[in-house]
This record gives sequence, structure tokens and C-alpha cells, in this order.
Amino acid sequence: MRAVCIIPARAGSRRIPGKNLKEFHGRPIIAYSIEAAHRSDLFGMGVYVSTEDSTTANVAWSLGAGVHVRRPELADNAVGTQAVMAAALKDLFPDERDRPDIACCLYATAPMITTGDLRRGWAQLLSGITAYVYTTGPDGQSAGNFYFGMTENFIAGLPLEGNSHHVVLPAERVCDIDTVDDWIRAERMFAALHQPREAA
Repeated sequence: MRAVCIIPARAGSRRIPGKNLKEFHGRPIIAYSIEAAHRSDLFGMGVYVSTEDSTTANVAWSLGAGVHVRRPELADNAVGTQAVMAAALKDLFPDERDRPDIACCLYATAPMITTGDLRRGWAQLLSGITAYVYTTGPDGQSAGNFYFGMTENFIAGLPLEGNSHHVVLPAERVCDIDTVDDWIRAERMFAALHQPREAA
């Protein structure tokens, strides 16, 4: 199965200005998503950042990602990621015969995502029990990390609701970053996960 990873990263975040490039423990937060995608070895057809912003594009290139130049009308706050994914897949792979079988929408603000999480999502999608696979926390709420789907479903506009299953992430790695308070909480969680362990 051929797969691609697309990271939506528009510039117009209202609650956290410049969110996708904001420094998170010394690095642009988008760097964590790009690197996890590369390390997973799942995306033989590339890791791309979809953005309308030249600064975000330059950072993406510097981190080894390709860039999908998003049309301005797709950078509006009201446009969902499924529409962005469909447009990116059609723009990046205009010939249907060259399109990947699987696409992953990986969010730019997912610093605690692991390659294991991505591989679990991949495996669950390949099991054939659902059209999409997305991440949740133990409480069942969206974790805001990624979702996998077959490329044909993204392009056809098949909705997630009623057509998806989930990968449950541990509570200590779940923080959907939408507000400044979320950001502060995520920084504390990340620090706790990466603090040196005392020798036994």
C-alpha cells in the first residue's frame, strides 16, 4: 500500500497566533509532527505540509517536508481538514493512477505523537473494519493528533462521522491544543514525559 502524509498548517490561527510555528520546548511545534511522520517509515509517497503561508513553507522545507501550496479559499477558518486533504491529494497527484492508496492527516500541533501511534493507526485502517481511523483519549474525545483514510474516501468526501474507528492514546499524551491554556498544559505534559529518569 502506498501512503502519503499531509500536515495542514494554515497561518491564520486566531486563539494562538502563529501556532504552527510557535516555539515548543525550543523548536517550532510543527517539527515534531514532520519528524514523527518521517521516522514512522510509512509514507513512501512523501510528507507534505499544506499551507498558504510562505514562512510556514520555508520552515517545512528546512525540516525535510514537501509543500502543498494551498489556495487562499482553503485557508479560511471555516474550511475543514477533509476538504484540505482532498484538494492536496488532487493537486499533488493529478493523475489518478499515481495517487497513494492511503493518506494520513497529521496535525501540526501534535508534539507528543509517536511513530508507534502512527503505525497503530495504519494497521487498524488496513484491517478493513472502517473507512477512517482517528485518535482519541481514554475518555473517547478526539485527541487532535491524526487520522488515516483511504485516498478515494478523502476525494469522494466521505464524512468521518459514522465511518470511523479510533486509536486510543494514553491520557498523559493527549492534549488537543486550541487555546493558550492548552498550550501551557501541553508544555508541562511534554516536560514530564521527557524528564530524566532517576537511576534505580
